[in-house]
Formats: sequence, structure tokens, C-alpha cells
Amino acid sequence: MNLLAVGETLAALIAAERGPLEAAASFRKAIAGSESNLATGLARLGHAVAWTSRLGDDPFGRLISRTLRGEGVDLRYLEFDPERPTGLMVREIRSPQDVRVHYYRKGSAASCLGELPLRALRETRPQWLFLSGITPALSPENASLSRRLCAEAKELGVSLAFDPNLRRKLWPLDLAAPVLRELAGWADLVLVGLDEGRQLLGEGSALELGERFLELGAGEVVLKDGARGATALTAAGSWSLAAFPVEAQDTIGAGDAFDAGYLSARLDGLPIPAGLERGCALGALAVSVVGDWEGLPSRRELQAFLEGHLEAGR
Repeated sequence: MNLLAVGETLAALIAAERGPLEAAASFRKAIAGSESNLATGLARLGHAVAWTSRLGDDPFGRLISRTLRGEGVDLRYLEFDPERPTGLMVREIRSPQDVRVHYYRKGSAASCLGELPLRALRETRPQWLFLSGITPALSPENASLSRRLCAEAKELGVSLAFDPNLRRKLWPLDLAAPVLRELAGWADLVLVGLDEGRQLLGEGSALELGERFLELGAGEVVLKDGARGATALTAAGSWSLAAFPVEAQDTIGAGDAFDAGYLSARLDGLPIPAGLERGCALGALAVSVVGDWEGLPSRRELQAFLEGHLEAGR
């Protein structure tokens, strides 16, 4: 197993028309979740990836299961909860840059993951474990589980990738920041949005924030800055890359796509600059269509995109 991703996936209802949610006449049904977005991106690129979580034993849960299985994600560590529902997200798109999300996930099946992710980690022993800061935000039990997963990964020699994915609609910053800083300190690789980094560690440039994450204990840090690109840091140095210019249709999911591209390059044994290039490419492709993960490419599509942009730049 190349990577095990842990976290909640939601059913999503996306307004079909742009504008305030109250005025929407119809919705598109989809699925959404940071960890499953990443798993889908890696699976489409040919990596062996598993996702572990709990879903409600309901139509939305079955939709999520069928969709991810169809994308080639390993679901052997998925459980259906007969008591708790699948979480729900409703999205309004006022413009490509103004996308608003409304969560209905309190008490969801994934708010109580139990021992399942620990068993999945011990039995698969993947190269990488991927966690995001959304999982500990869902419940105190999940926060404790996240710490245990980090410790277990270290003990098993599994590399840990962590994206803080700060969601202030789920928990206030004064509660979130200490937990997310702690988990970042466990990580071999932190993938964090620049704005999120500033909320967690204070104002500063990408390089300054990267140094602060390294001081927390992270082995490698990538600061994502949307349409401006990304910067990576280790104790050995720093690297930056500008984003690929595209016309954005929906920016939700861009960070997850970047994470998938960067980790794919690492799994392929490529150096950090190639990881930034692949991450920025997947981010650009993801925002070019409406949906969290629908624009994620296959290997052939990724190569065609990169060759097209390199040719245009000559």
C-alpha cells in the first residue's frame, strides 16, 4: 500500500445556479472530503491507496462507497454505522472566487471513528499515512485518535503527511491551533495553505512560516499559495514554483489536488521541484472544472497538461 488516508467524506449538494443559496432552484449531487479527494487523485495516477472511515448506512453512504470504489480506492477498512448518518455539505457558488459551504455533520458516523483507522494502519503498513486537521475537529474522540495515529505511524516507520485544513466553522481558532500545531510537529511532511499557516503561527512570509513549522518538528513543509504557486522547505534549503495559469471555475478542492500531486511525485521518488510541479499541475486541473475532485487527471492527462504548458513557455 502506497498510502492510507483517514477522514470523513460527505455527501454534497451543490447549487446548480450561481448566486445566494436561497435562490437556488436545483442542486447537483456529489461527494466531498479532503482525504478521499487526495485518495482519488492518487488512485487516478496509478498509486495503491486506501481510505478508511465510517459512513452512515444510508443512501448517501452508499453513494460515497460506490463512487470511491469506482475510482479504484481500496475500501476494505470502510465501515457503515447503523445509528449515525453520513455527513452532508451544501455549497453555494456566488462566483468562482466566492464559494460558500454549509455543513450538516454534527454527530455523523465519521465523528466517531473508533479503533478502525489504527487497525487499518497496523495491517496495511503503508509507505505514507495521510491525516488532515478536519478529523480532530469533528470530536474530542477523533482528536485523541489523531494523536494515537501519529504515534503509531512513528512506531511502525510509516511516513506521516499532514494537512492542517483549518475549518473554523467546525471549531474556533483558540481550540484548533494548539491541536494542529501539535500534529504538524509529528509530521514528516506538512502541506499547508499560506493563509492557514499565518492563522496557526502568526504573520510572516512563506519562508518564515516554513521555518516555524520545521521548528515544531516537521521534517518538510510545503506552503500553498493558491494562484501564486507554492514553496517547499527542508533543513537543506527551499524551493518555489509559480502556479500554472488557468481559468478557475471552482477553487474548492485545489489544496487537496495539490497534496495528491506532491505526494505522487514523492511516491515516484522524484525530487522536491518535481513535486511542486506535479502539485501545481493537479491544482490547476482541479480548479478548471466545477467539483472537488472531478478534474483530477490520469497519468496521460497530467503528462499532456505539462507538455502543453512547457511547450507554450518555450
